[in-house]
Amino acid sequence: AAAVAAQGAPAAAADAPEAPGMGAMLKPVVLIGLVMLLKQVDLEEPSIVLAARVAFAIVQLGRLALVLYLRSVVQARAPTRRIRVPDEPSIANPTPTTFTECTEREYDMKKVGALLQEALLVPCIITALHWKLNAMIPLCLQCVLVPMSLYENKMVRYWLLGMRGPEYARPFKVAPNPLMKLLGGAAGGGGGGGGGGG
Repeated sequence: AAAVAAQGAPAAAADAPEAPGMGAMLKPVVLIGLVMLLKQVDLEEPSIVLAARVAFAIVQLGRLALVLYLRSVVQARAPTRRIRVPDEPSIANPTPTTFTECTEREYDMKKVGALLQEALLVPCIITALHWKLNAMIPLCLQCVLVPMSLYENKMVRYWLLGMRGPEYARPFKVAPNPLMKLLGGAAGGGGGGGGGGG
């Protein structure tokens, strides 16, 4: 899909960044609480190690199965109307003003592809850490964080849970990357810094 230069105001769906959801704010609290709880448990006890491994395997296989099913649903049901998606910020261009045209199906499939990549890559990393370093805490954390992340995912909510509303309009609103925002502000400040110093 060819990049299209932005003309006029950006699309309404991408105007205002979305505020973090309740799950995003709750996750750090859950993470800290779980780590504190796990420190009170004998994670070298063979029965606990076995239970953690089994739970981890079930969660990861369940996530993979769910994402594959989600992909089949999107392929079969996603509409083909065209949308304009703002290009993602980069270090070279922290505040892009261009758009890429694609269909909603292509957009949704890209989102599902990212989910599938995560479902394949993360278990490999956690398993390697556990195998080489006997790291138990990441193994246990995944058993809770994966279901939370899936429930918060908009593709899962829209296609599998039937949730609807303006927040599910494509392209999705995204919270600004703090680093890109800082770089964009620095670039903007560089051109007019003389007026702000007085």
